[in-house]
Amino acid sequence: MSSVTKSTVIACVVVSGASIWAIRHWLYPKPIDGIPHFPITSILGDVPAMREAAKKKGEMVSFFSKGVNELGPIFQLFLGTSTLVIVADAQEIEDLQLRSRAKALDASYRVTGRFGGLLPNGQVSLPMDDLWKKHRRIGGPFMSANELIRDTIRGRIQRAYSRAANVQLTGADEEPACALDMIIEKDQQDKAQPYTTEQLEDEMVSYVLAGFDTTASALSFAIKFLARHPEVQIKLHEELMTNLVEPGNRAITYDEVAGGDITPYLEAVVHETLRVAQVGAATVRKAVEDVVILGKLVPKGSDLLLLNGFACNHATKSWAEKRASASPTFKSTKGSWDDDDVTKFIPERWLIDGPDGRRVFSASQGFSIPFGLGPKSCFGQKLALLELKVYIATLSLAFFLEKVPEELDTNENIQALSQKPKQAYVSLVDWEDK
Repeated sequence: MSSVTKSTVIACVVVSGASIWAIRHWLYPKPIDGIPHFPITSILGDVPAMREAAKKKGEMVSFFSKGVNELGPIFQLFLGTSTLVIVADAQEIEDLQLRSRAKALDASYRVTGRFGGLLPNGQVSLPMDDLWKKHRRIGGPFMSANELIRDTIRGRIQRAYSRAANVQLTGADEEPACALDMIIEKDQQDKAQPYTTEQLEDEMVSYVLAGFDTTASALSFAIKFLARHPEVQIKLHEELMTNLVEPGNRAITYDEVAGGDITPYLEAVVHETLRVAQVGAATVRKAVEDVVILGKLVPKGSDLLLLNGFACNHATKSWAEKRASASPTFKSTKGSWDDDDVTKFIPERWLIDGPDGRRVFSASQGFSIPFGLGPKSCFGQKLALLELKVYIATLSLAFFLEKVPEELDTNENIQALSQKPKQAYVSLVDWEDK
């Protein structure tokens, strides 16, 4: 081989090696300065470790728990070339979405992109622009109504518009027949651009899809928890039989279960179900401006995963003491859960002594964020809570849930649109036969 040929081969090898190194370097995840992360050993970042954890455990909680234990309550994960900032501190999650930094966060494309093809005009797919604000302003107040795929909704919209036109034409003083009537009536009074039929249709489908999946999942967990705790069932049944008028002989009314004044233990059962079940375990947001989180600068454009469920169930007394020792100015807006029983289903943790000595429900006993927080929180949470309370109360009045065999009552969950139990079997017994 001639010297020229050798030189050419060596040059090709050097150039090829340099090119491969440059490409690998370009493809490797780029960490955000100052935010902890696991060692980067692959162009896939943390994806292989996450897959392995999901394969072994069947869930991701243990992987995130490892991240918090080793890296702290804020760290970053790399999904290939994409970076995701993880926040797992309950107080910080609440402050981020409710207080001065709330405007720094908006919906992430990881969520809006998932629903955009199906519901391009629904608020679940929209950033916090003028159209989203209109959706929230017009539709939000009526999400506690009882009447809310697509062919049925389209027909209802057309009939609602016809009723509204008839009212305007005749001047009749007619009460709205359903939530759609209320929304259209308010939309006609609004000064902004009126809804198009497509926008209203997407919004109604959003209500149905969001309400069906998450509420069904929460009810499945409620049935499991109640069957495991007969003492809770007895207390709940006794409260309903004592505090409701003619219990079991008529439909439960909204006023009886709305705020927990009449049925505080029912309120506690529902909130404890949502806390333990973690149906909506996390919230995804995007930083639309630079924002400081737990002392770390998160640059504009970063995606954030707020671990609501994990953070709340770790917001214990020892957590509060650790936070206070690290920051003398720290002050929690809620109470702290007991370290010894935070994973257990105990509705009594939500009850305190009222002024008259009665036990009353208190949402300030500890952290629980089942519907997210702030402007982009779940717009159907009032309806979801109403459905849960009415269903659980109706079920509790009629039946006692016996324990099912252990092989039909595992703790395995399925992560889909929301988290749901893999098994949710029931064995019903009339209270008269109990």
